[in-house]
Amino acid sequence: VSGSYKRKELHIPLSPGEAVACVIAVGKPVQPLTAPASRQRKAPEHFCRGNFRSWPEELTDAAALVQIAPSAMNMQPWVLSIGPNSEFIVDTADRALLDAGIALCHAELALETPHTWHFASHRAEPVAWAVVK
Repeated sequence: VSGSYKRKELHIPLSPGEAVACVIAVGKPVQPLTAPASRQRKAPEHFCRGNFRSWPEELTDAAALVQIAPSAMNMQPWVLSIGPNSEFIVDTADRALLDAGIALCHAELALETPHTWHFASHRAEPVAWAVVK
């Protein structure tokens, strides 16, 4: 997995023969994340199941960040829903696990209530779900 970054602005001391294979951003942004103007994004109602407008604010915030998450070919293959015990569920119909992982990372930025992520052990389960502690 790799991404685009400004190589000249990367100041990491490397030994001869070493190279940076990828860059992964970690942390919370100073300003709210927004989608790049060059990308069309699906409306949350397209990938959120149930009555999205009635979701708790924290979960609509998580869905908004998932909405701007990058995905292969900009397909946004994820499906978000709320479980019977208010679990935040992330799934993909085609099991696009890399895309689901990116969606999970974006959702994690929005979920402030203490929670634990659970991951599928077989295909009948959603890819992942967050359970509030």
